[in-house]
Formats: sequence, structure tokens, C-alpha cells
Amino acid sequence: KQELALHLIFDFFVGRKAFNRLNNRGDMDDADVMMLALKYAPEFNQLASYLSEISKGNVAEDQLNDLAFWGEQARVLAWVLGLAEKPVETELTLGSDLVNIFEKYDGIESLIEGSSMISKDEIMDYADYISRLDFYCMELTLSKKGTKELKDLKLDCIREHKSAIDK
Repeated sequence: KQELALHLIFDFFVGRKAFNRLNNRGDMDDADVMMLALKYAPEFNQLASYLSEISKGNVAEDQLNDLAFWGEQARVLAWVLGLAEKPVETELTLGSDLVNIFEKYDGIESLIEGSSMISKDEIMDYADYISRLDFYCMELTLSKKGTKELKDLKLDCIREHKSAIDK
């Protein structure tokens, strides 16, 4: 539970910061959310270090793009920890809907105490579903026959959900 909570915190704040950097939003544009990170950073030095490197512009754009999608992984982890509704694989939010979770708690310990993991069966059912969906998307991509079906699916979203559930 603690390990998942740490991944949730790290993925959300790093993903959010990377997304803002990609969209030319300065530190002041998202100061309220980044102030929330300060509640968690004292116990999590790696988080503060990553956020600082992104702020300074020391992270390449292609890496920022990858990091931005970590917000989507955070959505899945929040659901597993019982802190959020089950994510929808057709809605790419990059975790923007999770801000209220971090406002609610005072830090890592209270977030962990406030969470209650969903059942192993629910996790396994979703893992099976998202893995099958990911495989289906790969088949459609490789066959080049399913362009209409692929248009309705959010491949990036599905891949990030799969990465999170594999954690």
C-alpha cells in the first residue's frame, strides 16, 4: 500500500509538472498544485529533485512527453488505493482530476491511512481487461485494417493504464 501511494504521488506531480512545461506554463501558472507537492516532498526527496529539474528546463521535450503521461498512471493507482473512481480508458485526463485527493490529505502518512485498497479480484479483472484491450489495439495497428476501430480508442490512455496496473 505504501509503495503504491508513493508511486501515485510521484507519478501525479511529475506528470503534472511535465505536462505544464510542455504547454509552456510557467511555475506560477500551476503554483497552487505545486504547493501541494510541498506537503509530500519533505518525506520524498526524489520528488522535489524531479520537479526542480523540470522547472529548470533540464529535461528534454521527448522525456517530458513520456513523463506527462504518468498522470494517467496516477489515475489507475488512485483507483487501486480506493481514492478515486475506476478510470475510463477512453478518457485521457493525465490525472488532472486527482488534485482534490492531494488537497484532502496532509502528507504521505495521512494519504496512506485514508486509502483502502480495492479487492484483488477487481484489480485482476481490470488488469485482464486492459491487457486484452492493449493486445487488441496492437493487432489492429499491425494489421492496418482497423483504422476506424482504433480511432475510437485512446491507445496512449490504454498503454498508460496497462503500465500502471503492471506496477
